[in-house]
Amino acid sequence: MTVRAGYIINDIQVVLFRLLSQYVSDTAPWTSWSCIMGWPESETFEVATKPFIYVMEPKLADTREQFGSGLTSQNLWEVIIGVWDHRQHGGPEEINIMCSQLRNLFTTSGVYTKTFNVTLGSTVATATTIKAQGLRIKYIAGPRDLSESSDVKDFRAEMNLGILT
Repeated sequence: MTVRAGYIINDIQVVLFRLLSQYVSDTAPWTSWSCIMGWPESETFEVATKPFIYVMEPKLADTREQFGSGLTSQNLWEVIIGVWDHRQHGGPEEINIMCSQLRNLFTTSGVYTKTFNVTLGSTVATATTIKAQGLRIKYIAGPRDLSESSDVKDFRAEMNLGILT
């Protein structure tokens, strides 16, 4: 099973969310954080007991076509992966650790071997990988510090993840 062409925006977001959710459930220091899908709503802050990672919807950044033994194309998607410490659990140091862990994850081969479960539509994949879902990591850029534009209690940053499908 791979991400579905007709649902690719949602499917990419769900696959990345499930991958990161698996890390926060079983891998230190990730277990000190939580993961949410999409922009954090006010309810997120009301129940947040630890810093969190959020996964935004992907945006199509580029399409590359190749000619040769037939026309093939690859799409480059950009996804914002954000980190937020709303209650000063670790402040800027915690944000830097979270960003460093994300950078390390997406720049090493471990990202392709970590298994997780995901449901796309009515199909359930168990012990799958992002590679099996048809995603390849092209780059991770950032972090961009957003702490200065928010409340004094907030520490946050965002990174851009480039994904090929």
